[in-house]
Amino acid sequence: GRPPVEGPVTTPLIEEPVLKELAAKYNRTVPQILLRNLMQRGIIVLPKSVTAARIVSNFQVFDFELKQEDMEIIKGVNKELRLFQFNYYGKQNFLHPFFPWPELALTYQPGENLPQV
Repeated sequence: GRPPVEGPVTTPLIEEPVLKELAAKYNRTVPQILLRNLMQRGIIVLPKSVTAARIVSNFQVFDFELKQEDMEIIKGVNKELRLFQFNYYGKQNFLHPFFPWPELALTYQPGENLPQV
């Protein structure tokens, strides 16, 4: 399973009104808009699903492009939420080369909360 989300509870991205508007504009689903946005930003996307319809939907992102101004709108949907908590797996994460707080590696104690960035 996935670790619990820490921090304030916010509206899920799939329910964000501005993303729903973009989905309607492009005649797509919100997940398709989000996947396409990541692809156009050069981010490798590995969507996970076991539902046949969602797997098919995840592949229907190659026949359209988002306009730059729409990508800027998506960029503005900031939840100030870290979905991956490095402290979930314990102290071994501090050895990862992309650990965001290397100065904490020496003093961290399991169970402590890490800063949210």
